Amino acid sequence: MKRNILIIFSLCILCSACGGKSPTYTTSVVSKERSSAECPNDHATYLSYEDRDVLARVSLKTLDKIKKGSALDTSDVIQMQRSGIQPDTMIQVLLFTHSKFTLTTSEIIQLQSEGVSFKVINFMIRT
Repeated sequence: MKRNILIIFSLCILCSACGGKSPTYTTSVVSKERSSAECPNDHATYLSYEDRDVLARVSLKTLDKIKKGSALDTSDVIQMQRSGIQPDTMIQVLLFTHSKFTLTTSEIIQLQSEGVSFKVINFMIRT
């Protein structure tokens, strides 16, 4: 079944979670079947509803951290991978949550063994 997709652009201006420090536009891809009248300061708006639903089942803690704009750690990245979130979307989540990493060799090996893409791991190393 083909789904209609609507792209929404939002600007984080006076967000209480990040203090308005997200100067770039976020892009949301949401189904037209759902309401897009959510709080504009919800940092998870760039996740599709399907990604949110799966992530909520896999790790509600990680989804809550994303919604609040809290920094994520390697376990959160693994949870996003287990949820099937695409690498580009994962990078956007890491950008907008201002997540910083100092990865050890064992963490890199763990991320690789969990199937996290090289693109995401490389991005994490560069933060």
